[in-house]
Amino acid sequence: MDKLESTDAVETSTCSAYDAYFRRAVQTAKVDPTPGVPHEEAELYFSKKRAELLTAWLTKRSE
Repeated sequence: MDKLESTDAVETSTCSAYDAYFRRAVQTAKVDPTPGVPHEEAELYFSKKRAELLTAWLTKRSE
């Protein structure tokens, strides 16, 4: 099975086309040798991202 690149154009206008795309994406993720991101690192990253977005939203809202 070919590796699915994030820039690949995929045809998903039918159920069967989307199913094939989804199965290919899942298989690609399952065989990817790249180490996963530790839970704590992901939590920290998204916590910072939420804080940045909230700060930007509150700043824009107060203008």
